[in-house]
Amino acid sequence: MSTQTPTLTRSNTITASGLTVGYGKGTPVIDDLSLSLPGGAVTTIIGPNGCGKSTLLRSLARLLPTRSGDVHLDATDIGAMKRRDLARIIGVLPQSPVAPPGLLVSDLVSRGRHPHQSWIRQWSSTDEEEVTAALEMTSVADLADRPVDSLSGGQRQRVWISMVLAQHTDVLFLDEPTTYLDLSHSIEVLDLVRELRRRLDRTVVMVLHDLNLAVRYSDHLVVMRDGAVEAAGSPAEVITPRLLKDVFDLDAVVIDDPVVGGPLIVPSAPPETGDRPAGTDH
Repeated sequence: MSTQTPTLTRSNTITASGLTVGYGKGTPVIDDLSLSLPGGAVTTIIGPNGCGKSTLLRSLARLLPTRSGDVHLDATDIGAMKRRDLARIIGVLPQSPVAPPGLLVSDLVSRGRHPHQSWIRQWSSTDEEEVTAALEMTSVADLADRPVDSLSGGQRQRVWISMVLAQHTDVLFLDEPTTYLDLSHSIEVLDLVRELRRRLDRTVVMVLHDLNLAVRYSDHLVVMRDGAVEAAGSPAEVITPRLLKDVFDLDAVVIDDPVVGGPLIVPSAPPETGDRPAGTDH
């Protein structure tokens, strides 16, 4: 009777242990932080301004050096990986990326293939197919011959996400992908992120400021305060009036979202003072 060795698959679980990160020789922004992020899910890091959200994201992606601690993708210590090898499994969209003036959409998206090339492996049909697929998945194929700086904010964000997708990585890190976008374009971009997770089974980790958008579009939340993890889990587990008050100093009630289910944060109205605005007396 013959036996067959089972094929091992990656779960893409991200684990940080004892992470300490700072700038220069100053006080650490993050000190001895440990957490685990589920694979195949959308995780969003939220917290007040200056709490270390982007610092955590950048250190998990190894864009910032750590003073101590380590980060693993499944059993792989990514701190020990060469940067080009890491770029083949983790794609990063930084906050407010800027393209050189006049750069065409197709050329920007093609840059996502750089980690897969070398002096012995130049541009190939595989690269061409990956770029085409990334443009189509983000619905910007019709913009391929336009300069990036001629596009609207929502279109530009789709193009940048397309570039990260062209890397063909298992993990995507998105730092404030809705920065400077109005609500309709923010929803457009986050709908795209959710669809990509569903269709491609990617692991997505992002930073957002808008709490209700983070709740609606995330499978897992990490709540930070003062460089530490205050809470982590599903939105239903994490979002409570007590946490909102303790972390964000926000008085709010949490109700069921009437559209998609899950929590919906409704800020409490300020108390009535009984005072009339100046000039309203008759």
